[in-house]
Amino acid sequence: MRVTTKLGTQAKRVAPVHYPWADPSYDVVHASIVPCNANLLQGLSGQGRAETTADDNYQTLRLVFAAYDSARAHQTIQLQPNQFP
Repeated sequence: MRVTTKLGTQAKRVAPVHYPWADPSYDVVHASIVPCNANLLQGLSGQGRAETTADDNYQTLRLVFAAYDSARAHQTIQLQPNQFP
């Protein structure tokens, strides 16, 4: 991990969390997806707000498809905020 501040950049090796049920070759994957799924479960069960919501994902897809349209048309595409079909 690298952290850059006004004082410079510091690098530190941070080992991923290992889960006993997981293949150690995939520790990096599990170290990110287990907390992500736990967060989504909290959101779905009403115990908190999920870090990414359906609206976040919808807005991301709008951006992706606008990028495709922009590339196809060779022009800038203007998106309106919170535009729903």
